[in-house]
Amino acid sequence: MIRKLVYLIILLPLLVNSQSPNDWINYDQNYFKFPISNDGIYRISFEALVNAGINVNELDPENLQIFAKGKEIPIYIQGDSDGSFDSKDFIEFYGEKNTGWYDHVLFSDSSHILNPYISMYSDTLYHFLTWNSSTGNSRMRNEVDLNFNAYSPLNYFWSEFISIANVGFNAGNKTPVKWPVPEYSEGEGWYASYVFGGSEIHPLINTPNVYEAAPNGWIKMEMIGLTSGDHSINVRANDSLIYNNTFSNYSNVFIEKEIPSKLWGEKIRFDIKNMAPSLNYNDKTGIGYIHARYPRMFNLNGESNVKMYIPNSEQPKDLVVFE
Repeated sequence: MIRKLVYLIILLPLLVNSQSPNDWINYDQNYFKFPISNDGIYRISFEALVNAGINVNELDPENLQIFAKGKEIPIYIQGDSDGSFDSKDFIEFYGEKNTGWYDHVLFSDSSHILNPYISMYSDTLYHFLTWNSSTGNSRMRNEVDLNFNAYSPLNYFWSEFISIANVGFNAGNKTPVKWPVPEYSEGEGWYASYVFGGSEIHPLINTPNVYEAAPNGWIKMEMIGLTSGDHSINVRANDSLIYNNTFSNYSNVFIEKEIPSKLWGEKIRFDIKNMAPSLNYNDKTGIGYIHARYPRMFNLNGESNVKMYIPNSEQPKDLVVFE
């Protein structure tokens, strides 16, 4: 059974500067900003609007909008059909925390960022509530088509896991005296783990209920040299070789490998080994992240919160129904 976890929102008024380059802002509208630091379903209640100083008596729910990352996001409004926002009405939407999605603009080469999943500065992403005079704003709609027999059921969905942490921060390329260079440089960002010369680590990811007849899944990961010199690294996933090479100094290495569905199993074990002949603390490699996607059957093992990526199909719509 999937239960909806809803977070309540407190709104803050926002004064916008007309010289801002953000072209999504309409300077004739009012904006209320609110912070989000966790992915999830959020609710803005009637009381939250009133407490923020919004005159709900003059508000048509169809005119409401929410923006994040400079784009309008779809929202659901309970009770929007009567043209008024009443005491039991509310707004719901899927909100996301901040990641490193925009950090790439700091780099002369955007591929040099180490970890696109953790911001170098904050995990908080501000969202913005506003309203205009349009009735064609982005909305989530209730599905009214109940003719389920007209569609072929899917056997799986794509499930993803991202192993990230801010164990350490790599400051990027170094000067001859080992100080970080002043510009944002190759491999700068957070890393989740590390391995010394002559040692190995074994991250483990749960991948339950694999659908083995599906197309291949994949693994993506990024590594960075944290010390000078050569780094000889061997990476296996469930005994399947995905990387075996040597890179030098403070370079970052991106790995992407398809994994046949039958090789996933209930867990996937990574063996990340530095091939130096003996333990060497002056040979250190950071692992920025591990990102895995695999095909999973619709058996959720009682989990209350699951993110699903629905495979592309030739059917006119994708509908997921839970009973």
